[in-house]
Amino acid sequence: MDVSKIIYVNEVSGKTVLCSKGDVHAVTEMNIYGTKYIPERHLEKLLLDKKITYTCFRKGLSWLLELFAKKNVYFSQFTDRFFTLELSLLSVDDEKIIVNCSETVELLNGKNGNIRSTLFNFPSIGKIKFIKRKNIGINDIVGDAAIVIYDIGQRAGSAYEILGEDAAVNLTSFALSIGLSLFVEMEGDWNKIVEDSKNQLIPVSEKLDNAKKENVILKEDNESKAIEIHNLNQEKSELNILLKEMKEQLHNLQKEIEQTRQWAYEAFHFDGKNKETLDVSNKEDWVKFQSIFLKYAETLKNCDLKTDKKQRLEAINKEFKKKYNKFDKGDLKFLATGQYLLEMHKEENMDFSPILIDFAKCLEDVLAKFLVKKLVVPEDEKPMLGTSLLYIKNNSDMTGFSKMQTNDFVAQLRIFIDYRNKAVHKEGVTLNDVLKAKEILLSNFGCYSHNYLLDYIHSYY
Repeated sequence: MDVSKIIYVNEVSGKTVLCSKGDVHAVTEMNIYGTKYIPERHLEKLLLDKKITYTCFRKGLSWLLELFAKKNVYFSQFTDRFFTLELSLLSVDDEKIIVNCSETVELLNGKNGNIRSTLFNFPSIGKIKFIKRKNIGINDIVGDAAIVIYDIGQRAGSAYEILGEDAAVNLTSFALSIGLSLFVEMEGDWNKIVEDSKNQLIPVSEKLDNAKKENVILKEDNESKAIEIHNLNQEKSELNILLKEMKEQLHNLQKEIEQTRQWAYEAFHFDGKNKETLDVSNKEDWVKFQSIFLKYAETLKNCDLKTDKKQRLEAINKEFKKKYNKFDKGDLKFLATGQYLLEMHKEENMDFSPILIDFAKCLEDVLAKFLVKKLVVPEDEKPMLGTSLLYIKNNSDMTGFSKMQTNDFVAQLRIFIDYRNKAVHKEGVTLNDVLKAKEILLSNFGCYSHNYLLDYIHSYY
């Protein structure tokens, strides 16, 4: 729109003129309280937010403060000024925009900003009307748009001056700069301005929402990773402990192997018949000893000792007492009986349930006493296998087992209990069932292994 088509009306001065006349058209920016503003941005803010507030601190009115301080002690505490110019959107339609302007002056305590006193308060120092209509006639001047300042209060800007500008000047500066920006640069289409501004805000809002969602996802991801790292560190610590234990067990096992070899060698020479001297810690001598021993064992098959059942049972019982010296003799008796019956009848087609029940009885008693010893259960309680399994699973810290060891032990114990349950039912168990259950229960006479339930308990007893 051409500037010559815009009418400017100021009821303060009674001036009505086309904006192309005089210096009115030269007002291209807002200068309120000595601060410059961009008209386009503030017009958008006014249309969207319905309100704009301008403030100024510690400018002007020094003479008035001095006057009040002389007349009233109360005003002597105030040394600073705080000015507020507020523009509120009263109405907007396709033809016009009406804006109300108010102004407040407050006094502030320079040392304590909380103490404040209102000096002047003009809730409506005037109104501004922006009109867009073809062939408007105002005071004999015709145009296509008008900027009108009206309803101006009598004291607007008359009682004080701020850097050479009073309220009426601020009002004029706002009206002209906004009006010219609206009609000349924006062609007076304020509805389009609002629509474009909202359309610009929507992508920004969406981006903000997406950023917030991404931030939540990243935060949850970081928390999840932190938990994973914590768990990995914990597992690493447990693995290090387990590795250390396994190294110790390997070292102990190597010692036990050496001791077992020496024991076997000495036991082989108990009758003084075998005079050959061998160093069984040496690999070659040990292989040689094994060959000699196998030949000797083959000879023993035809010996009367094979048929001497009493001596065999005593021998088995003696071996178990030597190996599991921490367990009660009564519990080992069940174990020896089961082993003896297994050796005597493994070639027969029969129900092997009694053998498996003997093994289970031994394990049940040993495990119950182990839990009492570890203070997991009271002395007068004697849990059965299933109950003991739950106690170990829920109290691994008291047994001395690590988390991984507990899981392995509980898994093996469940399998053994399944075989035991099968033995006490009418279907019974086979030789193969007994052998599999025994593979879980204990290792050979001469060595220990933590892969077996009895050996495991014995090492933590």
